[in-house]
Amino acid sequence: MKRIIAVVSVLFVLGCATTTTHVAVPPQARPLTVALFPYIPDAGGDEFKSLIAGLTSAFQTQHPEIQVTITMSGDPYDSSTWPALFSATGPSAVEVDTLTLGDLVDRQYIAPVRWQEPVFAFAEQASRIGGTQYAIPTWVCMTFYYARTSQGFPMSGDWSGSWMLPSYYLVAYTDTYGYQPLDKVMVSPPDQKVVAGMAATMAFCLVDGNDCLNGTFAKSVGQAQAEYVHGPYQATTGFSETSYYIFLNGGTQPTTVMPMRLAPPENRPLAFTDGLVVNAKSCQGQCAADVATFAQFLNSPETRSYICFSKDAPGKPPRRLSPASASFYQQAAVQGDPLYPIFQSAFNGAQGFPNQGFPAARKTLQKQLCTMLQVTIPDACKQ
Repeated sequence: MKRIIAVVSVLFVLGCATTTTHVAVPPQARPLTVALFPYIPDAGGDEFKSLIAGLTSAFQTQHPEIQVTITMSGDPYDSSTWPALFSATGPSAVEVDTLTLGDLVDRQYIAPVRWQEPVFAFAEQASRIGGTQYAIPTWVCMTFYYARTSQGFPMSGDWSGSWMLPSYYLVAYTDTYGYQPLDKVMVSPPDQKVVAGMAATMAFCLVDGNDCLNGTFAKSVGQAQAEYVHGPYQATTGFSETSYYIFLNGGTQPTTVMPMRLAPPENRPLAFTDGLVVNAKSCQGQCAADVATFAQFLNSPETRSYICFSKDAPGKPPRRLSPASASFYQQAAVQGDPLYPIFQSAFNGAQGFPNQGFPAARKTLQKQLCTMLQVTIPDACKQ
């Protein structure tokens, strides 16, 4: 890693994106490299350059003793990249989906962490394996249903792929049978009743084919929401940050926003948790303490507002990602937002996806689900 000894001129400071600030990085500053989750709206349209500059400047100003390098690229879901990502030369910390947490622990890629800031209950559980905490919760996600009319159909969304389709099945399972451990559900043949209810819901995507399941909407981020705004769809589905693409395409406030029910009889949402993990090979001792310092900065209400309200990209809609930290939702701007109170209420009532077993089970489960769904939705999984 290249050490910066001279004074660095940066153009972005949290809350003041047009002010030039000179941040002195002392020669003895400790290097810290953090790989943040890249799957968020690129509001600046610059591959996150403005966002990274703003975060780096603000952190460096508060903590000149730590020289941080932030990246937002790569695919932390791809296990083939893990040996390099979590090697002795890899980043100090990586933001991951806790669906993969058990695998990372089993392969001894990550080290235990300590974190006591209040977060959603399911996020706290998702960050632990066997009682030991391995992740600092950062973001939470669930699939929401956005409708602009009382009818609300047809609806658009990306429901395809070996990560999304099996996760929707788990939601449909809890909608049908209630909250319960899902470790055996993931590795058992799909339940006929659950798949029937799931298929009935997913059939509402049908216009000229089922673009939600045949991979069409998966090809371009935001396409499902653009067609909701400008096309034949009366509703769309996606995470809280999906709302960014609704407003980016000129859409107005949806009349209905709620967790997406995948199957009858009840709406029992499941939520994902992303978290910051410490690379066991490249980061020990003081480095691990520096990761905690960075996490404190990253999860602060000020930093979360900077990211969520797209302050690095003036004129663009709010990203409206959902932070895991309770402190974010205590801010007046968040409480007065038309969507965040809905999101917060939904997460308060949700339970979490499993953090062990899903990566190994997902492809078999996807194949089984595709075969069953194709009985009533012929182009399901035809991408």
